[in-house]
Amino acid sequence: MDKNNGLLLVHSGDCCLCELGIPAKAKSVDGKDLHTGDIVMLSHGMYVGTDDEMWTLDPCLTAVVSNQMQSFADGSVKVEALDAEPYVMGIKNCRFNHPEWQIHMVKPYTHVVEGEHWTAYGFSYRRNEAAEAALLRAREQ
Repeated sequence: MDKNNGLLLVHSGDCCLCELGIPAKAKSVDGKDLHTGDIVMLSHGMYVGTDDEMWTLDPCLTAVVSNQMQSFADGSVKVEALDAEPYVMGIKNCRFNHPEWQIHMVKPYTHVVEGEHWTAYGFSYRRNEAAEAALLRAREQ
């Protein structure tokens, strides 16, 4: 954590979800390693493994995140787990290797910028002092 610049975090609405760069231990359809903060698109497959197999690319963007933190209405943030398992927003229960879903990298977390806000898709990238302090406390324990 850079004490001068703070830490860039993924938010869903006003809720702070996680820090960027946590390895997902999974790859996109084109073989790129996935991390929290990556912006991705999804393809859904029908009749997978048959002669009628077909894939539909969802035109919406989503992100790789984890439930590392919990935000509260008073602005406080609690670290739920430093090692919370990453997932793709929208298909959390399917995990990364579900045969009916493909994950396409749009933009890696290393290229997102502070203030980047995808309003139509519900996620943004910004700093959060309460989350940074909670992460620092959790790492000191």
